[in-house]
Formats: sequence, C-alpha cells, structure tokens
Amino acid sequence: MSLTHQYKQRMLQDYISYVNNELVRIADSIDNYLNANILAISEALLYDAEFHTLLNADLPAGETPEALRWEYMAREYLLNRHLEGMANYGVMDMHLALLMNERGECFNLAYPIQVLGRDNPWVSGLCKNEDDWTIRFHWYPPVENPLESPYAGSRSNMVIPVTRNIISPLTQKLYGKQIFLLPEEQLFALYNASELAKNSRIWLIDEQGRQISCSDLTAWNQESPPPPGLDDRQKTYTGRSAIGVNGWTLVCEASLATIEEGVGRKAAQDAIWIGGLLAVICLVVTFAANAITGPLYTLMASMSRASHKDFSGHIPEQGTKDVSRLIGNYNSLLSDVDDLIYREYEVSRQKQQAEMDALVTQINPHFLYNTLESIVWQARAAGVPRVADMAHYLGELFNLTVNKGKPMMSIEKELQHVQMYVNLQNMRYNDRIRLKISWDDEALLVCRTLKLILQPVVENSILHGMPPAEGILTIYIHVEQEGDGLVFYVEDDGNGIEPEQLCSLVRKLEDPSVMYDREGAEREKCQGNGIGIVNVHQRLRLYYGNRYGVTIQSSLGQGTCTEIRIPVQPV
Repeated sequence: MSLTHQYKQRMLQDYISYVNNELVRIADSIDNYLNANILAISEALLYDAEFHTLLNADLPAGETPEALRWEYMAREYLLNRHLEGMANYGVMDMHLALLMNERGECFNLAYPIQVLGRDNPWVSGLCKNEDDWTIRFHWYPPVENPLESPYAGSRSNMVIPVTRNIISPLTQKLYGKQIFLLPEEQLFALYNASELAKNSRIWLIDEQGRQISCSDLTAWNQESPPPPGLDDRQKTYTGRSAIGVNGWTLVCEASLATIEEGVGRKAAQDAIWIGGLLAVICLVVTFAANAITGPLYTLMASMSRASHKDFSGHIPEQGTKDVSRLIGNYNSLLSDVDDLIYREYEVSRQKQQAEMDALVTQINPHFLYNTLESIVWQARAAGVPRVADMAHYLGELFNLTVNKGKPMMSIEKELQHVQMYVNLQNMRYNDRIRLKISWDDEALLVCRTLKLILQPVVENSILHGMPPAEGILTIYIHVEQEGDGLVFYVEDDGNGIEPEQLCSLVRKLEDPSVMYDREGAEREKCQGNGIGIVNVHQRLRLYYGNRYGVTIQSSLGQGTCTEIRIPVQPV
C-alpha cells in the first residue's frame, strides 16, 4: 500500500469524523433555536391565566361586519401588547402568528388588518386534529406564507406551520390553539453558516420523511436525500444527526472532492519539503566547502589588489593551521611594504616642501627695480606725498611677502598683499587700475591659504591686459566657498591673451605632473613674468594635491578670467 493511499484513507476518516461532529453541532443549534423560539413561548402561554381570559373574552354581539372587524383588530392589538410584555420577561423572538380561542374565533397577530376566519381553507387545514386533547406539538411541512404575497421560488416566503393546543396544566381546560409560522430561511441560515455547507448539500426531514428544508433549491422536494454512508461512485459521504425536540433529522451529502484535492496538495507539499531539504543540504555542503577554501580565495583576492599597488588589504587569520600561518606571514609582508612606501612618501614630501620654500624666494627683482624707478621719477617730478605713499606700500608689500618665514597666511592678508601690489602699480600707471574685491562670507577671511597665489595672477592681468593710452583696467577678485573648497575668481576687462599663448598656458596647467620644473621657473624669471601662473599652479598641486590648482579662460579683446581652487583650512 502506497504512502499516498494511506494518507488518503487517513484524510477520509478525518473528514468523515468532521462531517459527523459538525452535523451534531448544527443539530444542537437548531434544537436550541426551536426550544427558544417555539417551545419557550408556547409553554409560557399554557400557564398565563390573564392571557387565557383575554383570548376568550366575548366579542360584542349584533355588530355590523365593519364594526366586528374593528373589534377583532382591537383584540389582536391587546393580545400583541400582552405578548410583548411577556417578551420583556425573557421570551425572545416570537414566531406566533395566529391564536384561536375556544369558540373558534381566529386572531391574526402577524397582520392584524387581515381578518381570518375558521372557515379559511388554510386555517381549517390546521384544525383537522380537533379531537386531539393533548398539548403535544404538530409540525407541518413548509408552505408559502399565507399571510404574505407569494414570491415564486423565493426561500424567504416559505414558512413551517407549528400548532399546539392551549390547555392549562392547572385546570386541564382547553382555551384555544397556538399557530406558529417558523421561517424556513432562518433554519437555512443556521446550517448554511457552517463551512460544511460550502461543499455539501444539506436537508432537514421530518419523521414522515418529508423535506422541511434544503440547501439546494433545485433539489428541494425534487431529489430524496441519499442513504447514509460512503458512495464511491458519486464520491460522496452522507451523514445524519437527529434533532431531539421534534424528531427531525439533519442529512448532509458531503463531497469527497476535497479529499482528492487534499491528497494532491499533500503530494505537492511533500515535493516542496523534499526540495527544501535538498536545498538545505546543498547550503550546508557549500558552507562547509567555503569554510575550507574561503580563506584561500580571500588571500588570492588580496594578492590581486596588492599587484595593483593596494597594500591596505590585511585579512583575518582563519582556516586550517597552515593556511592561517600563511595569511599571517602575508599580512606581515604587507605591513613592511606599506611602511617602506610611507617612508618614501615622507622623503618625497620633504623634498617637495624644500622645492616650495625655494620657489617662494624666486621673486623677480625686476618688479622692485621698476618700483624704485617710479619712486625716483616721482621724486624728481614733484610729490613728496606720493613718494611717501609708494614707500609705505612697498614696505607693507615686503612685510606681507616675508610673513615671518611662514608659507601660509590668512585670506585677508593675501587680499591685502594684492591691494598693496595694485597700489604700487597705480603709482606707475597713474591710477589706471581699478581693483574690486568681494566675498560671500566674511568668515572666509580668516581661513588659511598658501601665500603669494593672487599677486602673480593680478600681475599677469596687468602685463597682458593693460589698455593703451589712458584706458582703465578693472580687476575683480571674488572669494566664495564651494563644498569643501575655496575658490578665488580673478577677472579683468583687459585685452586678453593671444590664442597661441593661451593654448600653451592651458597645456602647462593640464600637465598631470606635480613636480616643480626648476628650468621652466628660470625661464619665467628671465622673461620678467614674476613667479608666473604656471608656477602658482605647481605650488598649489604640490602642497594640496592634484584636485586643486589654477584654471584660466581668456578672450582676445574681452578680458581674462582665472580660477584658483584650494581646500577650506580654518585657522
């Protein structure tokens, strides 16, 4: 016998147990419902002497039919009021539709405006058992509600008549008859709320085998409930459960298609579990293999990075004893190489610093010569005040240039140095140079910068941009912060730079080499161009790195714009 067949048999047994247990539960709920809504009300009326008196009180004689109709309606109103009072004491949802007294007078409690006499065919049909002087119930098969307009094929219009004599247990006197109309729809709601009803057909049958209710309207009174037990041909199971209050039986024909579906789902679940188990085994094997070979692959990856001059890839010592020792020796080798590179870097850095210090001292004395010549000319021409100013500016200029031997100064002092330089040049060019300085934030003035980076740029603007005759040259210097860097913008409205000379200058600025070209510096010095823009660019890259330096743009006849970029360095 296969595992699938065994599982199917077990599921079948479990499902049959579920159907039987659910039928018992539903039968109990119907039994409780009938007890609460039929038996409890009926029993209360047997002992209610006031109700007996009200039901059998004489109606006025000799009244016209219309007056008698109103007397019926008044009595029905009083009876309903009395029943409502009973309901307040615990009798709940009442389905009591008609009351008949000992004289055969019929009172319509459900629809008082509709007067029903004993001669009504439907009422007389319920009174056939007048010779029965017991208080037992009579349960009838469902009919369309005679008190409402019929709705063909509608479950909501079907009612189950229930009658009982009103005989006082105390006096043994017959006071009348109770007629209940139990809505079939409420019985249907009780068993249809179960999950069992989704894949089943359910009947309620009485002791004579008449169908009281059915979940399938097309099968109601058209098909008989199947006998109890399994039907392999129809793949169904039929179970039954008795309702004790009135002898009804609850019958359920449950489809076994869910069992077949469950077996299919179980097979799919088993396949998933087996697949999952195999996946876990593969993961465990892969993890174990990686635990052995993983350290070797990590070592190989670190060696690959080291071949590209990345010696920072120290790796943890793991794996077997021999592999762990190999990794330890490799890490020691990386540390030794890293230390050697660092020492070489320090030597190179010190060499570059020395070259920068030497670079600062290469200020062309040609400017000092021109300035002194201007002082002599002014002294001969006329002005002691101007001579004094020139001497003052020259002293301030040299004081800021020396800067106590320090390579760094504040941006404010760098701007003062440029201002002194322009003041001296205005002595020479008769105030034809206009210098305008601005900044985005005054806090930037206290930041540090490499000294003597603006004066060569301004000197370049004067040498190449000074207009002829009496023309005015305007130079704008603006300082702003961009991200983690500071930018100096030096712009003039002079003549601009010749295209060939501009291309040569741009190629030098784009040269990736950061080493100081001493021979080039000597040529700049001999040509009278001061330290020069290229040398300023080289100094900045040597000191700050290749991210920083000088860029220049110029249009012949329109002017030149130079951008100097350094990192932000607060004091």
